[in-house]
Amino acid sequence: PSRGGSSASSDEYRFVASFNQHSGRFSAASMGPAEAGLSYWDKVGRPEDKAGRQLSAFIDLKDLERNREEHAAKRQQQHFQRAAYEAWRQRAGDQTKKRKQGWLYED
Repeated sequence: PSRGGSSASSDEYRFVASFNQHSGRFSAASMGPAEAGLSYWDKVGRPEDKAGRQLSAFIDLKDLERNREEHAAKRQQQHFQRAAYEAWRQRAGDQTKKRKQGWLYED
C-alpha cells in the first residue's frame, strides 16, 4: 500500500546481511568477495592505526614511503662508494709507504 502518493516499494528499504562467525561481524550480501574481508579503514583507504590516520591528514603516506625507499637505496649506494674509496685510500697509502720505506729493504 502506498501512502501519500508515494510509489516506493518495500524492497528499497531492505538490507540483507549475514553473520560471519570467524570475524564476529556482519557482512552485507551486496558486498562482493573482494570487499567482504576488508575493514572500514581499508574501504576508505586509511591506515588502521591511530597515528597513521592522524599523519595521513597532513602527509601523503604513500609518497612518504616511496621517499624512504629512495633514501634507503641512496644510502646503500653511498655505502658501496665509501667502501670503494676506503679500499682505494688503503692501496694508495700502502704504495706511498712502500715508496718511502723501499730503501730500507734494498740490498
